[in-house]
Amino acid sequence: GNRYFLENKPHYLDSAGEFWFDREEDGGRLYIRLPEDRDPNTVTVEAAKRYNLIQDQASAERPVRMDIIGEEARAAVETAGLRHAVISGLTFRFTNAWWYYTYPPWEHKEVDNAAIRLLGSSDDVRIANCRFDHLSKAVRIEAVNHLTEIGAVIVSDNDIRYTDDAAMTIRRGDGHLADVRVMRNNLYEIGHRPFRQSDAHALDVRYPVTMEVAGNILNRTWGAGVFVFGGKRSGRGGDVPLSRPLIHHNRAEQTLLATNDWGGIETWQGGPFYVYNNISANPNGYWNWSWRGEGFNARLGFAYYLDLSNKSYLFNNIAWGLNNEAGSKLCNRAAIQGAGIHNAFFNNTVYRFANGSNWFPARGHPRFLGNVFSDFSNIVFNQSGIDDPDEIVEEQRAHHLAYANNVFYAVKNNFGIIEPDGQNYQDFDSFRQALAENQTLSAQLGVSTDSQPLRNPANRDMRPAHGSAAIDAGVKVFVPWGLARMVGEWHFYHVGGDPTLIPDEHWYMRDYYRDRHQYGSMPQYPLTVVNATADSYVDGVLQDWTRAALRLNGRDQYAYIPQDVLTATPDGVSVDELQTVDVDQTSFILEMCFRTEPGANRGVLMRKMGPRAGYELSVDGAVTLTTRAGGRDVSVTGQTAVNDGEWHHALAEADRETGRLTIYLNGQVDGTADGLGGESLSNDAEFYVGGTPDGDFLAGTIDFARVSLGSLADARTTIEELYAWQFDGPQFRDFAGNDPVGERRDAGALEFLDR
Repeated sequence: GNRYFLENKPHYLDSAGEFWFDREEDGGRLYIRLPEDRDPNTVTVEAAKRYNLIQDQASAERPVRMDIIGEEARAAVETAGLRHAVISGLTFRFTNAWWYYTYPPWEHKEVDNAAIRLLGSSDDVRIANCRFDHLSKAVRIEAVNHLTEIGAVIVSDNDIRYTDDAAMTIRRGDGHLADVRVMRNNLYEIGHRPFRQSDAHALDVRYPVTMEVAGNILNRTWGAGVFVFGGKRSGRGGDVPLSRPLIHHNRAEQTLLATNDWGGIETWQGGPFYVYNNISANPNGYWNWSWRGEGFNARLGFAYYLDLSNKSYLFNNIAWGLNNEAGSKLCNRAAIQGAGIHNAFFNNTVYRFANGSNWFPARGHPRFLGNVFSDFSNIVFNQSGIDDPDEIVEEQRAHHLAYANNVFYAVKNNFGIIEPDGQNYQDFDSFRQALAENQTLSAQLGVSTDSQPLRNPANRDMRPAHGSAAIDAGVKVFVPWGLARMVGEWHFYHVGGDPTLIPDEHWYMRDYYRDRHQYGSMPQYPLTVVNATADSYVDGVLQDWTRAALRLNGRDQYAYIPQDVLTATPDGVSVDELQTVDVDQTSFILEMCFRTEPGANRGVLMRKMGPRAGYELSVDGAVTLTTRAGGRDVSVTGQTAVNDGEWHHALAEADRETGRLTIYLNGQVDGTADGLGGESLSNDAEFYVGGTPDGDFLAGTIDFARVSLGSLADARTTIEELYAWQFDGPQFRDFAGNDPVGERRDAGALEFLDR
């Protein structure tokens, strides 16, 4: 039942424009059908000779076997490459695929060719305002071995059409890739004839430290559209202190024309991923053999695919399908396919698929908040994916799920599955009841409406309709900016059903993050809250979909991480390999959003302090950061009193490179002090938030806190950038950049403005 085609014989030249090359030992004969079958004796035929039109020395001299490298080739890789170069305003054409299709890329260096191919070290390279058409691939930049260092790469404002393979591949390979920007490129008909080991994904970027893929328009891609990886690949060791990909304002339409089990926009591995303000439309992924005229199995393609992608924030995105008829070959399978942990989907608009979302593993903890789901013929939530079922305590899994403020319309068949046994709840009310019985983080779910909440989605108008149930139904979600070496992150809502436990949501790919199927079992450090009840949790200032702030009475309430939790290790990992809130000799950042009661006395914000080593962040009028090493204290106190009953954002930085302690308050420097040395701050004391058993109880409310083992410089950011993102970022506006109108944000990607 599979489709196929035949080629590579002269007998098959049955259309104008086709050719066949009969290779001989020295040269060969070219058979060609010219356009309009013109007589070749009356025209001049120009034949391309070179596969790569601009390349570095490493590209030209790269040995066939990548794992065998001689001294001359080693020197070429270390020294060759472009630096401080701009390639702009050029047209590249007619360098099509390697002629001998049975060759894999490891057998010949020209199999994976590109008009611009850079395989050696490079830095500060910009490819802009060029045109690429009728070629194998436009751009290939890759660090081919551990000697290769690639710095900054920008590929922007190019027009790329009719490629045999991908439009561009930019990869870390076995070397290092620092920063990639892929901006405002126009792509059309990408990936018709990839080489045999390629999937022809259009924009393929893998494992840079920082990445921005934005403003790209893709139409008709034979593989995935936007296909990006963060962190490191599964099975690889090594520490990844920072990975921060931003994927925004892209439109990928008619993707997966010749492949399946991918996404129109797809992310892999480690984040935090910020995926926002994108459109992914009509993902294909046709399985010819699977179609039997019934069911929903003709296609396996998704608008957004988180392929074991972790720490992802998807907001303000639009996904639409053309067809959700069960018996049709054209039925779009699902808007979202997901796996991984700490993934949040909020304020998105999804229209016309068989399924809303598929396959979230037992430890995934997905959150679906403030989304509009319209027109589903099979099921909205199919969260039945299970990993290591014998080791999963189901109630622990359910307690981390969240469904709130969503708007549902025209769910025709089933509603949702959230339990390992695959229990299918067929309507809104039964699914909401199941959420409550499972004591999820939020069981509010949202509303089901009999009126189309979108204005004219069949004609791509995804704005809320007049009187829509989506109006004022969206959510505010706090989205932290990525820092280096995150070791603890708490949002101060409790685990469902247990007000004494606050989940930890940090993400940091240490050396022992190897098998991606085991990431969910890596250590997390929840806070245990002493003397807390459900009434201890109140509405905060950062999030509004649940009570997400902890109010402390200043008398006998505090939170802590037991020391035995901090020293617990996964199988095969030693205590010395762990990196936790126990600071050794690294830089570190302590960050918190909090308010005190007016005139409150001294209180501990965060503390891990022993008799001779440790650190403490406290408030006594102003904020103070204290470090202790060898019994010697170094501290800095801010200049501004914050015990005023107002909300404040405090970030305390200890920078080992400069030896400086800095207090930032509400995005501004509030105090600095020198004298920080390189000594270890490690100790055996427990980690406390909001007080200790011996006193210094905070009378106030905490909305967010985190600890990272790096400075702002390590995170390649500034306090201005961090503060602007967290308190004035795109998550506070809609897809079009509009501020909320009315009482709160509207559900879905677009705000209703006609009021």
